[in-house]
Amino acid sequence: MEIFHGTKYHIENDGENYVLTIHNVKLEDGGKYTCQLNNSTTSGWLYVEAKEPEYYFTKKLPQHHEVVRKKDTQLECFVSDPRAKVKWFKMGEPIDFIPGKYEMQRRENRCILKIKNAGAGDEAEYSCVCGNASTHCDLYVEEPEWDFFKKLEDVEATEREKAVMQCEVNDKEAEVTWMKGKEVIKPEENPEKYTIEKDAMKRRLIINNVTLKDEGLYTCKVLDKETTADLFVEPDIKFSKKLQDTNVREDDDIVLECVATNPHNTPVQWTRDGKPIEPSERVIQSADGDKYKLVLKKADMKDSGMYACKFGERATRAEVKVVEKPKPPKLNTKSLPKEIIIKKGEKIDLEIPYSAVPTPKAMWTKDGVALKEEDMDMETTDRTTRLVIPDAQRTDSGKYELTMANEVGSDKVPIIVKVIDKPTPPGAPLEVYDIFKDKCMLSWNKPKDDGGCPIKHYVVEKMDTSRGEWVEVEKCSNLKCKVPGLQANKRYQFRVKAVNSEGASLPLTSDGEIVAKDPWKPADKPGQPEVVDYDKDHVQLKWKAPKRDGGAPIEGYIIEKKDNRTGEWEPVMEVPSKQREATVKGLKENQEQEFRIIAKNKAGNSMPSACSSPVITKARRVKPRIDPGSLTDIKIKKDQSFLLEPTFIGEPPPTVTWSKKGLDGKILPIQSTPNIPIENEPKKSQLSCKSAVRADTGEYYISVENEHGSDTASMTVVVLSSPSRPEGPLEVSNITKEGALLTWKPPADKGGSDITGYVVEKFDPTKGTWEKVSSSVTGTKLAVKNLQEGHEYKFRVKAENLHGLSEPLETDKSIVAKNPYSKYQDIYVLIYLTLGKKDFDYSISNTENIRLDK
Repeated sequence: MEIFHGTKYHIENDGENYVLTIHNVKLEDGGKYTCQLNNSTTSGWLYVEAKEPEYYFTKKLPQHHEVVRKKDTQLECFVSDPRAKVKWFKMGEPIDFIPGKYEMQRRENRCILKIKNAGAGDEAEYSCVCGNASTHCDLYVEEPEWDFFKKLEDVEATEREKAVMQCEVNDKEAEVTWMKGKEVIKPEENPEKYTIEKDAMKRRLIINNVTLKDEGLYTCKVLDKETTADLFVEPDIKFSKKLQDTNVREDDDIVLECVATNPHNTPVQWTRDGKPIEPSERVIQSADGDKYKLVLKKADMKDSGMYACKFGERATRAEVKVVEKPKPPKLNTKSLPKEIIIKKGEKIDLEIPYSAVPTPKAMWTKDGVALKEEDMDMETTDRTTRLVIPDAQRTDSGKYELTMANEVGSDKVPIIVKVIDKPTPPGAPLEVYDIFKDKCMLSWNKPKDDGGCPIKHYVVEKMDTSRGEWVEVEKCSNLKCKVPGLQANKRYQFRVKAVNSEGASLPLTSDGEIVAKDPWKPADKPGQPEVVDYDKDHVQLKWKAPKRDGGAPIEGYIIEKKDNRTGEWEPVMEVPSKQREATVKGLKENQEQEFRIIAKNKAGNSMPSACSSPVITKARRVKPRIDPGSLTDIKIKKDQSFLLEPTFIGEPPPTVTWSKKGLDGKILPIQSTPNIPIENEPKKSQLSCKSAVRADTGEYYISVENEHGSDTASMTVVVLSSPSRPEGPLEVSNITKEGALLTWKPPADKGGSDITGYVVEKFDPTKGTWEKVSSSVTGTKLAVKNLQEGHEYKFRVKAENLHGLSEPLETDKSIVAKNPYSKYQDIYVLIYLTLGKKDFDYSISNTENIRLDK
């Protein structure tokens, strides 16, 4: 289809340059475009990729949104295009349409998510996604602010009637719970008894067929708020005069009287503090019509209490208090020990019961000295007197005496108080003597105060001053102690604590430091250990003896290993002094190991040797093997990069070699170059190419080899490019004054894709430029036309695939556009054929086209 200059296409030229501009490119604009100038043409392909539509939100979701539980709400946003499809998500998970719960609606650009009957499970992050655009909202479900608008009121009902408890709430959706006492009322379990009604803001509990058992406290709860009221059930019995509270002096009579109707002659019972009162000579019960009387003669203190006159479940009550007559104080010392022992810091709480009328005055002394009320915590009630010392100290120990007195008389009692504590530190000085490399002796004196308890023992501690930590050495009952377990050449300090039943005293510390050493010295440190051999579970070491033995023969060598997790050194084995080579066994595979050596003589251990070189315990005799999973075939375009990264195993680490089978079928080794660098590691090799060319196509071989074997694997790399030039020669035949026939062979390398055609060009020296003959030749020959007679021509051919044109194949020499014969040639040919002379030596070209004239 021919293209013309216009709104869609804009054609312009600048000298020898011609430009085609395509506006508003669409998918259908893709294809092959050809520019033709006279008889010359050039072509190119335009590839158009589909553009994804871009949608966005014109109004996003709010960052935060709140809804009250049990209420409905909706989230909405607006998209830029009504055709855009959106998806709703909750905490990253798609939301399905659920009628009555999650309902999605769409109104043109408006996107709506409705959430019905919101609950705690709906509190989450919601998002709306449209293509690559998204908007998010955090939804919070708030508890409703339900409360009581009108609370319950006490209700009086008569037996066998209906009682209604009613309150009002501030929200018609408010949910309430009814309770009697602490039990929840469930109408479904007893529908004949209870009915619960919900009428707008009103909430009712209906109790049918009321009995005396239904009487009690009823509660209506909404959220964390509640309202309560009592239900009183009135029986047939009614009191016209109830019992009255009464105060009676000791030895006087108690008289209680009430008036009540009792049409059914319900049995009457008198009680005190809930216990029945039985009639006796001192207790007289009587009834005269509606009057009921109780008389108790000569009241005593035990007669005080709550009295009741009961008719079945119905009762009237009154409190009776019996006032004592004056009595002298009498202290109750039965539960008081002869000696009170408490710990320092605890509370001294002396509470002593007594009996007296009126209340007496309490006076306390300690060791004969009166205690002042403003200095002590003293308290006296009508039953007890109390002395409290909140933070007892050793000085609070002593003999206390309590005296109680009123106008009738007095009484007193002595109390021994002993406050016990930890002892004071042992007596100085703390002497250190008989010092050796591994032991010494200590001595000290008794503490000034044993804390009120016998000394149980003394705790002796030592401190390695280089570490600064105290360590317990011994517990002893004497005033001296032998301290073993010292480390040679270490500096130590000592301290002693006295211990009784209350704990340990503050310490008595020695003056200055001592050095634990003998007259002899440890040996010099051994030579640095050398790793002679290793495998996955052992390491073989050897080392040199110390230069000096410290004056005592070497007794042996200690081999220590470093803990990689803590960095601490730990002994792993010990060998005799004559042996300076050892194998450490039982090691873990694939872990880094470090060792050091310590020489031991009579003076102790030497300083550790220098640390050995790190060694990883691993198998040393493993045949190489290439991981098939790390092998990949690659197909790329010219000038792109590629990376081959196979992994392998082998011990010792194998030698890696690379080779390639190229397009010519030859296998040649590959050396690392700037464009194709090779990097080898113990378990991996990388071959990369920064800018691939067609010649990099081939089968790449990697070989790994060590003394225990070898392994080889291959990977294919295909680099797509333009084809190689067609195969020659480019033959010119059937030459005439107007044309010629060109023939050639396909290129040896198609460039990784099929040949789409050939481009043929001609060169006329008189013009000095190559001109296109044809750009769409599908075969390997072409009849060239429109040559100018007598002109000299050269020809060339280029192969073409999807990736471009090849280098040209040119004719070896020029040809002249003319017919292959002349009139003189005709004559000689005729003569030759007529005479048949074999020695005819005139040379005639193109004898294939011999023509005989009459």
